[in-house]
Amino acid sequence: MFRQLGYQLNGTNSTDVLQSHFNPERNKCFMTIETLAHDGTQTRYLLDAFEQREYAEYFWMVDAVKKYWDNPPKICKEIPIAGDETPCHSDDEYKVIVKRYME
Repeated sequence: MFRQLGYQLNGTNSTDVLQSHFNPERNKCFMTIETLAHDGTQTRYLLDAFEQREYAEYFWMVDAVKKYWDNPPKICKEIPIAGDETPCHSDDEYKVIVKRYME
């Protein structure tokens, strides 16, 4: 599925990282895809590995003025099956969301 979605482990302009995990409580196989572009941009997704449904999204880019720790992500959210999207505001908050699905 990783390759079918157009990702590759050793890309020319970016590095794509894949992790997958079967969650027995949810009876689903999840995968995280992280793309680190050479310009410093980071894109992350949490997906159902078979249905390709997105459960969380994260996008961060370098700011020419701010230090990286003062620069929040441009997009950070959980997309639950039921209910509204829930925003997150940092790398740590995104990791907490992903951890609930990947354990």
